[in-house]
Amino acid sequence: MPLRLQMNLLDQPSQVALLLEGRPYVVGRGVNADIRLNHPAVSRAHARIQFQDGTWMLQDLNSSGGCYSEQQRVTELCLNRELSQFRLGQVNCAATRVPYRDAVVADSESSWQFKQIKSSRQRLAETMNLEAFASFATEILQNLFPRERAALLLLDKAGEVIQSCGNPEWSCATDFIGSRSAIKRAVVENQAVVLANIADDSVLREAHSIIEYGLASLICVPVGFNGRIYAVLYADSTEISRAFTDIDLRVITAYARQLGIVFGLREIDQALANS
Repeated sequence: MPLRLQMNLLDQPSQVALLLEGRPYVVGRGVNADIRLNHPAVSRAHARIQFQDGTWMLQDLNSSGGCYSEQQRVTELCLNRELSQFRLGQVNCAATRVPYRDAVVADSESSWQFKQIKSSRQRLAETMNLEAFASFATEILQNLFPRERAALLLLDKAGEVIQSCGNPEWSCATDFIGSRSAIKRAVVENQAVVLANIADDSVLREAHSIIEYGLASLICVPVGFNGRIYAVLYADSTEISRAFTDIDLRVITAYARQLGIVFGLREIDQALANS
C-alpha cells in the first residue's frame, strides 16, 4: 500500500510526497535526496523510508538533527499505524497509508484543478460588472477548495477588505471572520502567506481572529498586476488535519496570476473609457 508523506514546514506550505513500495526513498536537504526537504535542521541525507517485510520503515541515516517519535530520538521507526507522526530534525511529519485508488485520485484532482482554472479564462475575460465578476471568481475558487472556507476578497488601495461579492456570510467585508493579519502580511510583503499549522507562527497564533475562530491553517495569495494589489484569494480551515500543501499553493498562485491580469485589463479599459 502506498505511503503519503506530509512534511509541515514553518512559514511554508506542507510538502507532500507519495511513496511506492518498490524502492527506498532518502529524505534530506541535499540535491541527491529523493525527497528534498529544505530546512537547515535537516541533513543532506537525513533518513531513509522503505517498504520491507510487509511494513513501511523509517531509518535515521546518522543525521545531526535526528529522528523523533513522541519526543524520543529513534534510529528506526515502524510506520505501521493508520497515521504515524514523527519529526525529522525540527520538521513535523505525518505518514498515512493510502489505497492505490486514493493515490490516483489525488493526482487526478490536481490535474482537474488546473483544468478548471484554464477553462475559466474566457468567462472571466467577458464584460461584466464587478459584482458578477467577483461572484464568478469566488465560485471557481470554492470549486477548487470545496472543503475549506474560500473567497476572493477585494481590497482598497490601503489593503483593507472592502468587498466580497457572492461570498458566504463568513467573509462579508463588514464582519470578516478570517485572518485580517494574514491578509495584511500578504499585502505588505506582496507574496503568499501559507501556514500549514498556524500554531507554528509566533505572531499569527496570537491574533484575535485566529484564537476566536479556531483557525488551524490558511492560505492567502495576493491578486495583482503591475505592482497594484486588487484582491487576495483566501482560504482557511479549522481542521488540524487540513494543512495547505505545495500543490495547493501552485494551484491558487496560478489562479491569482490569471485574475491579476484580468483586473489589470479591466482598469486599463476603464481608464480608456474615461479619457
